[in-house]
Amino acid sequence: MSHAIESYEGMPSRKASAHFYRGVIHLQLGDDEKGTEDLKRAHELNSSDPATLHNLVLLALERGDAEEARQYFDRLSTLDHDVDLPTMLSMEKSILHLEGDPQGAVKILEDVLADDLAEDTEFLLRLQLAKAYRENLDTEKYEVSGRC
Repeated sequence: MSHAIESYEGMPSRKASAHFYRGVIHLQLGDDEKGTEDLKRAHELNSSDPATLHNLVLLALERGDAEEARQYFDRLSTLDHDVDLPTMLSMEKSILHLEGDPQGAVKILEDVLADDLAEDTEFLLRLQLAKAYRENLDTEKYEVSGRC
């Protein structure tokens, strides 16, 4: 893996993709600081890259930084991207928890589940909703939501 980092070291620092891939490699090697630094540089060079934004949201969540996670998530939400609905809602739920609004997370999941969804998407969202109910100690709703 360190050889992979060396191959990206020689690339021009103005290449967003070089910073993105080097950042991902650093993260896989356990160096979150360098990985985050490279991903932030990739974002500076290309603020519309969904993969970079997705990773930055996850890193901010991991650090417990709700404000930064919200900033990157809101930007990601405005883009045309391939991040699936359950993943986006999971990130939103995590941000709301960090912001101190766990009921907001439940409300979003309930609202989305009111729509007509593909069976596999509905199943994943019901699992997330059950977890949100459990986290909020709403055991009655937790038992009902777990049944798909």
